This record gives sequence, C-alpha cells and structure tokens, in this order.
Amino acid sequence: MKPTDILKEEHHGVKLALKVLGRINERIAANPGALDAAYVSDCAKLLDFFRVFVDKCHHAKEEEVLFPALLESGLPREGGPVQAMLAEHDTGRRLVAEMYAALADYRSGTPGAVTDLAAAAQRYTQLLVNHIATEDNILYPLADAGIPQPVQDGMVEAFEEIETDRIGLGTHEQFHAMLKEFKSAYLK
Repeated sequence: MKPTDILKEEHHGVKLALKVLGRINERIAANPGALDAAYVSDCAKLLDFFRVFVDKCHHAKEEEVLFPALLESGLPREGGPVQAMLAEHDTGRRLVAEMYAALADYRSGTPGAVTDLAAAAQRYTQLLVNHIATEDNILYPLADAGIPQPVQDGMVEAFEEIETDRIGLGTHEQFHAMLKEFKSAYLK
C-alpha cells in the first residue's frame, strides 16, 4: 500500500465527519436554543476527532513525513503546494479552537455561542473539503510520481509510528466506530 493510499483512506473518515458536522449545523440553524445534552456531547466528540485524529495523526503524517519527502523530491519550499497545505493546516487548527471555545461558551450559557459554533463549523468544513480535494487530486499524485518507492515504503512505516506514538493503539479504530455510530444517527 502506498502512503498516499493510507492518507486517502483517512480522508474518507474525515469527509464522513464533515457530513455529520454539516447535519449538526443544520440542526443548529433549525433550532438554536434547543440543543440537548446528548447532542452537545456528540458535538464535543466530533471536535475531539478533528483535534486528535485529523490534526495529531493525519496532519502529522503529512507535515512530518509526506511534505518533507515532497520537498526532497523537488517541490518548491516557498510558494508551492506544500506551503499552501501547511497554511491550511494552521487555519484548520484555529477553526477547531474556535469551535471548542464556542461549545464551551454554549455550555456556560453565553448568548450567540451556538451561532459562533455553526459559523466556525461551516468555515472548517469548507476549508477541509477544498483541502482534501487539492491533496487527493494534485498533491498525492505528485507524491506517487516523484517520491522513489524505497522512500515510500519507509513513509508507511513512519505513518504507523506516528499513529502509535501520537494517538495510541486502538484510537484510530475507536474513532471509526464513533463515526459509524454518528453516520447511523445523523446521516440516515
């Protein structure tokens, strides 16, 4: 399996989580004052997925393994797709932090917090939808064509180490089980 295949597979889970987030946004818009405790808990779990799986695991694989290999293969360090992807990762982190803050504000009864949550969630969703499309259709094909096979083999091993070290054994599977549950609950 190529390292880009692993990353694309992870993108499937991220896109599913974004669809659930979209449903959450629809629910917020339909009745912003009536979020029950279970819904708020699910929202917090989804934000944990974005912080832990997307950022600490998936983005770490890209930032620490894939992007350096792409730069080594000849992509420009400045002004190229790697720099753009790194900037988008930073924007995503900021938006996840905004969603966490808005959810905490909602829990404490701050007026307008649910609207802030929905707005940050919408911006995050749009960012990641475009980001994933760029990676899947532009960046990953460049990696497949430009990174030598022995380096790609080492990347797969490095991905496994990142997953184990950053999020722990079994966490990936726990998140997938959560997403399966959310798919059933929110995307019928």
